[in-house]
Amino acid sequence: MSTVLTLAFGWEPEIRGITVVLIIFLVLCGSVYLLLATNLGARLGMLVALAGFFGWMTIMGAIWWVYGIGYQGSLPSWRPVEVIVPEGCLLAAEYPSAVVAGNVETSSRVADLCLTAFGLAQGQGTMNNLTLGNDSFTYYETLGGGQAASSAADGPSAVHVAMSNTLNTPIEAMEIEFPLRAGEYSVRRGSGGGGEHRGGDGLVREIVATEPMSFALLTERRRHAPAGAGGGAPGRTGRNLLVRKDGSTVELEPKCAGTLEPGDGLRIETPGGGGHGG
Repeated sequence: MSTVLTLAFGWEPEIRGITVVLIIFLVLCGSVYLLLATNLGARLGMLVALAGFFGWMTIMGAIWWVYGIGYQGSLPSWRPVEVIVPEGCLLAAEYPSAVVAGNVETSSRVADLCLTAFGLAQGQGTMNNLTLGNDSFTYYETLGGGQAASSAADGPSAVHVAMSNTLNTPIEAMEIEFPLRAGEYSVRRGSGGGGEHRGGDGLVREIVATEPMSFALLTERRRHAPAGAGGGAPGRTGRNLLVRKDGSTVELEPKCAGTLEPGDGLRIETPGGGGHGG
């Protein structure tokens, strides 16, 4: 008995799953048969139960053939891959290593790695994280940029790439709810990489403070441009600028923090996507 149980639970998970579903459905068909046989006759009960059973088997068989252990296709997405992450590296940090922005920035590096491995161009590769606030409010947003071009089409402009669970913040909502004013919100024309198909353009987001506040920026792709593919040119790197009330500007580091006085602004120019084809 123990040997039989060992063999049963040693099956592949897919086989165990389909077996459990099959047994449950057989019990259901048996129940339908008994119910109908009791009230309408054995022959009708048997026909209904068999029709339900074979109909379900046809549907499940088709689904299983396409998505289960049957037909796998020849596309790369069907091929199993093994991910090897050495202990102590960026993706498996060990104490006391500092970690931050795994969901927004580190994950973008992983996405770029996978795209490059398949010979594809890279998108903007960052979420352009912006935080503003003081004792009375906190404001956080992420900014879109250029998506990579493909072998078939240009990349879309001013969109989130690879990682996002946030929506665009409308200017009207920002200005009504917070002590902020929009200085500029536009597409950063020409920032996408050239090629047979151009990478998407980034965007320009300039926000002006109307009262004293602090800011923090967590951004990438300010020094290393998103790569193109197949001879396509890289997209332009992003830029972070502090725009003083008197019009002077200070170039900011990709990751930085500081303060804004009324009339000061932050200008974020997000990266463009890589182009495809020479």
